[in-house]
Amino acid sequence: MSEPRLIIGNYNTSSRSFAVWLALRRAGVPFALEALDLRDAAGLEAAGRISPIGRLPVLEVAGVAVWEPLAICEYAAEHCPELWPAAAETRARARAVAAEAVYELSDLLTFLPMDMTGRFTPPGKLLRGVQRDLDRLRELWEDCRAGAPEEGPFLFGRFSVADAVMAPIVSRLETHGIELGGVAEDYVRALSALPEYGEWAARAIAETEEEGEPAPPSAGPARTGETARPEPAPPPRPPAAPEASPAPPARSARPAPGARRLFGRPPAAAAERTPPPVAREPAPREKGRTTEPATAPPRPAERRERASPAPPPAVPGAERRPAAEAEPEAPPAPEREPTASVEAEEAAPAETVPAAVPAAEPAEPARPPSAEPVPAAPAGVAGGDPGPPPPKPSRPVSREPIVKPIGGGIRRRR
Repeated sequence: MSEPRLIIGNYNTSSRSFAVWLALRRAGVPFALEALDLRDAAGLEAAGRISPIGRLPVLEVAGVAVWEPLAICEYAAEHCPELWPAAAETRARARAVAAEAVYELSDLLTFLPMDMTGRFTPPGKLLRGVQRDLDRLRELWEDCRAGAPEEGPFLFGRFSVADAVMAPIVSRLETHGIELGGVAEDYVRALSALPEYGEWAARAIAETEEEGEPAPPSAGPARTGETARPEPAPPPRPPAAPEASPAPPARSARPAPGARRLFGRPPAAAAERTPPPVAREPAPREKGRTTEPATAPPRPAERRERASPAPPPAVPGAERRPAAEAEPEAPPAPEREPTASVEAEEAAPAETVPAAVPAAEPAEPARPPSAEPVPAAPAGVAGGDPGPPPPKPSRPVSREPIVKPIGGGIRRRR
């Protein structure tokens, strides 16, 4: 029969590979060893071809693949029955402890990863799930050590499969500087003092050195007998000073031609060019006229209907002239020599003519320069006195209805 072949992952980080390798070595089963680098794409592809679930370790025996860690340990116990306790009750309990160590302590295995060559300072405060798993681990170890039927430093006296699956957890406690104290601390020292444990740690150191990562000197078996705990890791290197980045080119306040303002305030140059808005005063409203809303200017048809009122009738005796024709100015009258008749006129008291007081009417707006001229004074009045002004004609009232647009083409009569 051909020799079994064991395919494992990296020595430094593969916890299940460490457990089954340790069980086969303690059982004395000969096997061929093949390690795959799971951090490489080629190694992951090879592991997917070998293992039905794509995970390592895998034990190939006579063309049959075994990919579950506890099943591989059972294969080792078939060749070495001493890997389980002799009593049936203790053997069943040992199997339960091994299964709990592989599948139940999920928070501890997730947040405290395996790193055989790493050494970290103890954490100040652990996650609640990790602390719960550590408390359960301490309780489990103390119960097993208290009821061990045989003499020995391991969980059930002599080495068993339960100790093999606990070896990766012990390496995590050493890596992260966690001490459980009491009986649990004695068990950690006893398991880490095994020669097979030291051999696996040496292979992990060699693996990291080949990758160009120098391993710390205390990465080997840290606890042998009464030896002290490994020294904490050196302090981290100070961060490198950031390189000075070149200054960005100066940007002008004037926006580029064709630039559009998406949101926010307008550019400074555009704000300077835009004059402030000027508030317009509303035009005075004439009495008797209705003003149209500014938002709805009248249409051309409505403008014709809303014509200005008819002009007042002409005053009798006044000649109507076109507005554009200007009346020539009269030359200044020559000074007359004083005569007796003129002196008599000046001496006589002037005859007062009572002026008719016109009725009070509303003030009219000022007429433009193109309005009708004031009629000339009638001839025959002494001293050029025009006499009483003619009565102003009454303003005609338009009987036509005022049409005011309401909106949408609807008109209303008032």
